[in-house]
Parts: sequence; C-alpha cells; structure tokens
Amino acid sequence: MKKLGKIFFTILIFGLFIVFPAAAQKTKSDFQKMYMDFLKKKGYNTTILEDGDIRFVIEGSGFFIVVNEKEPQNFQIYTFMSLENRSKQITLAAANNTNGKSYGTKVWISDDGTHAVFIIENILLKPKDFQQIFDKALASIVESIYYFLAEIK
Repeated sequence: MKKLGKIFFTILIFGLFIVFPAAAQKTKSDFQKMYMDFLKKKGYNTTILEDGDIRFVIEGSGFFIVVNEKEPQNFQIYTFMSLENRSKQITLAAANNTNGKSYGTKVWISDDGTHAVFIIENILLKPKDFQQIFDKALASIVESIYYFLAEIK
C-alpha cells in the first residue's frame, strides 16, 4: 500500500508542476481573440497588426492593445500623434506637464521629435480583468491627449 501511495503522490506532483501549468498557458492568438471579442462587443472595428497587437479605431483615431502572451497580466493601450513641425523643446515640456496632470497615462516624445506616444500600462491579477478597467484606461489616454494639446498651443 505504501508503494501505491508513493506512485499516486508522484503522479500528483508531476501533474501539478508539469501538466497543469502547460494546459493553463494561453497562446498569443488566445489573447488576441479575447481582446477582439471584447472590442467588437463594444462596437469597435479591430485589426490584428503584423506584430500581433490589436488596433481599434475611435472617431478616426487608431488605438492599440499590446498583446504579450509572455506577460499576460500586463495590459497596455497606446496611441500616438504626429507632431508635424512643432518644437521638440515645447513638446517635451508639454509631455512633462501632461505626465504630472494625467492619471496613469505616460506621454513620451520620440527621439526625433516627430511623434508623441500616449500609453497606459496596468498590472492585472488575471488577464481577463482588463475588461473592468478598459473604459477608465481609455478615458485616461484621451484626457492626456487633451492636456497635451492644450500645452502645445
């Protein structure tokens, strides 16, 4: 009977550490489907980009969800805008001021000064929890864009 108990225990440990975690892992396409299904229910047009991220459009502006199956609890939405012929000094100051005012969103200026990127990053307990924070995260990005535009006028 002791031998049977040892065999059962070995199988249980094997299952817990090898079989079950492997079954729980999701692929990039699983996450893409989860995000796209959610966005489609909200009425957004979606596209999967070449790098695997999801693009969705709001009033003509593209927003992106980063799909990272290796870090599934990290949830990121970003967008960017062209700065055209704006002074890099002015846009850097505007980004800094916006970062101080905005909640959760970071603004950074590309090295060449031609684009501003607005990104919000969240760490979730479970990847599907993004649904609970999505509207607030998106609103935070939009609010940061307004702050930034007011600063560069």
